[in-house]
Amino acid sequence: MSSGPLISIITIVRNDLRGLQQTFESVRAQSFKDFEYIVIDGASTDGTKEYIEQHLDQVDVFVSEPDKGLYDAMNKGTERANGQWALYLNAGDSFYAPDVLELAAAEFTQAERVYFGRGRIQFETGEGWLSPPSCISNRNCKFWLGASFPAHQAIFFPKSFYQNSRYRLDMKISADSDFKSRAFAAHEYTFFQTVIARFELGGVSTERTIKSQLRQSRDRLKRLGAPQKYIDFPISLLKGAVRYLSYHILGNRSYFLLNWAKNRSDCLRVGLKSLMHAEKLDVQ
Repeated sequence: MSSGPLISIITIVRNDLRGLQQTFESVRAQSFKDFEYIVIDGASTDGTKEYIEQHLDQVDVFVSEPDKGLYDAMNKGTERANGQWALYLNAGDSFYAPDVLELAAAEFTQAERVYFGRGRIQFETGEGWLSPPSCISNRNCKFWLGASFPAHQAIFFPKSFYQNSRYRLDMKISADSDFKSRAFAAHEYTFFQTVIARFELGGVSTERTIKSQLRQSRDRLKRLGAPQKYIDFPISLLKGAVRYLSYHILGNRSYFLLNWAKNRSDCLRVGLKSLMHAEKLDVQ
């Protein structure tokens, strides 16, 4: 491995002092210390900037200036990273436990690989779910990745990828999905069972307005190549309509209902593919 910290932790924040404090505490509590901490602030006016300035001894890189949005800020953090792997843990996100980085670092054996664990998506009440779901293991993960991606906060991107890659600014909601898609297409990966981070719903990709759903569908159209995008686009529109209607009928419970259905579908799909794969090997 080359010189420099093993991990770059990148936090993006704008006017979210409470969320940043939560993220700060979880980073500070890590037992593993071979990391650099990068904080990019979008010129906050709620005391966030002042809070960071009071804790500069815990930050390796700090930038506070206007930006063109979330993904522009994430690019600024990416450009300043030097770690062998980069992890994006934005304000309000937090590590699941104090030994998360220690457990993750023990898995790092090949510099070119993407490493990822589980993320816990939750509400303020503590209710939530895991991604990937508990039915996914090292043995069947490749079948799950065919239609899903891990939580962004649970992925360690190798330097060989992130130093030459940026978030697309023409995507307003799904640039993180595009970033993940390119990483998994370009690199081998390792999945380990550790829950890396917890984060609350409320990001741009979880909005349930008509405008946000249309933007997600439009982003997918930009991300996918022909002929897949022409097949996927109407399906994406239909899914967006279901998300919008279910939220406006059931409120926050719709997130649980739709995720429960998706997890059951994923587990069934992965189980069937695993069985078919095993039968194919037996025949051979």
